[in-house]
Amino acid sequence: MYKFICFLIIFSVNALSGCPNTTHQLNSSNKNAFLLAGNVRFVNNQLSLSENWWEIDERETTEKTIPNPDSQIEADIINCSGYLASAKVTHKTEKNWQAAIIPDTVVKDVSERIRLCDESLDSPYITGTAFAVTPRKEKRKNIKLEKTELQKIFASLSWSNQSWANCTQISDENNCVRKEKNTLSRFTGDDWADIDGDGEIDLILLKGNCSKNGDYTCTKTLLRNGKGWTEIAYSKPA
Repeated sequence: MYKFICFLIIFSVNALSGCPNTTHQLNSSNKNAFLLAGNVRFVNNQLSLSENWWEIDERETTEKTIPNPDSQIEADIINCSGYLASAKVTHKTEKNWQAAIIPDTVVKDVSERIRLCDESLDSPYITGTAFAVTPRKEKRKNIKLEKTELQKIFASLSWSNQSWANCTQISDENNCVRKEKNTLSRFTGDDWADIDGDGEIDLILLKGNCSKNGDYTCTKTLLRNGKGWTEIAYSKPA
């Protein structure tokens, strides 16, 4: 009888707390987990990282350990096509970091992977946005997103995010930043990545108009949360 009562108490506590947390493990479960964005470039037959990288997860957590200035963490550098290399990222000020490539970690087809994620096909430069994810994970080296169902991923977003991205409330449709509806698009400025190495997109930078007038472009940063998505940042022009 005592064991049965204990079971009921434990069951009731679990029921009240809801389902297990299926949020992507980029938070309090790892005090050294940071998500950064920066730029990559293939020049002189080698991968080059931008000097400045910045945190794109704006959620506050008391569990995360803020590194001391000039402290280093090893990270994986990925973009919309997959793993590019690993790097040592150094915390500088506030949410700004610097990155340096770890030798012998750059994939052989890095130039092609960067080119696949360039929103401007006419550019003579091989450059684009990438993400640094800490700490390093061995399985991220196998990330290579070749056939992504961008319409299906877009359809998995909440109705409010789809509506916002599709400009349903814009007064003048010609001002809509998104020319292709109901899909993620490099040419709109969207970006995405598989940051945990499971072969599925779990990070999205979604572009949309900042206001109903259609002026300026804003960005929502979304992180997969089970079958849905959690907004972890919102940015607009300065």
